[in-house]
Amino acid sequence: MRYLVGLILVGLVSCQPSVEVADTPDTPDTLDMTEFLDPVKADGEHYALEFDNDYVRVLRENLAAGDGGAMHSHRDRVSVYLNDSEVTIKPRGGDPVDVTLVAGSTSWGEATTHQGFARGNIENLSIELWDLTGEEIPLPEPDAVEVDPEHHIVDFENDRVRVVRMIYPPGSKTPRHAHRTGFGVFLSDAHGQNILAEGEDAVEIEAKAGSTFWTAGQPEQPAHVTENLGDEDMVVVLVEFKKRPRSAPE
Repeated sequence: MRYLVGLILVGLVSCQPSVEVADTPDTPDTLDMTEFLDPVKADGEHYALEFDNDYVRVLRENLAAGDGGAMHSHRDRVSVYLNDSEVTIKPRGGDPVDVTLVAGSTSWGEATTHQGFARGNIENLSIELWDLTGEEIPLPEPDAVEVDPEHHIVDFENDRVRVVRMIYPPGSKTPRHAHRTGFGVFLSDAHGQNILAEGEDAVEIEAKAGSTFWTAGQPEQPAHVTENLGDEDMVVVLVEFKKRPRSAPE
């Protein structure tokens, strides 16, 4: 798998689709343009619910080359792309656009309704935000990005999230650091440990590429030292949340 450091937004390859796009009844005359179409219900063949709590609803998307998905909606979200692929996106009421997806990259997307037509196998995660307009979540102490910029790189940041890419080479051991509440994705297989405090047992890290996890942040998750015990880079993306939910999702 190829990993790219920093934000890599999906690129617009062409304004002309290279696959046949179905003629769907999605014009303002035939479809309620305000209707939210839950991907799991509207396109359960390609979307599965990965995780859901008061902060986020995470969906895993899988399309085989040549598949055409049904029209569906997304809330504001962070996307994490798990493989290289190409897809034609047809927005509701709009024209198709060809998009290139890069393995290991991340992007921010505003709420939208569209359907996709895969020109290669696609696997990605949509980390959709609920109403994160409540109490501000302060930076952790010590903040991983501040004390260990060598291994913790900010892909991008806005008023709701900070997306941190963690790259731990084989045998590396970080300074003590902490994270905000967040949702993480392993972009590589992982074999390592988090050392919480001197004299305490270390927490083992064993994961496969593409697996996910939730972290409550401080104080539930204390500051720790991360050590890569494997023979390859350990690469993780963590979507940190900057505010708490104002209310629980409906």
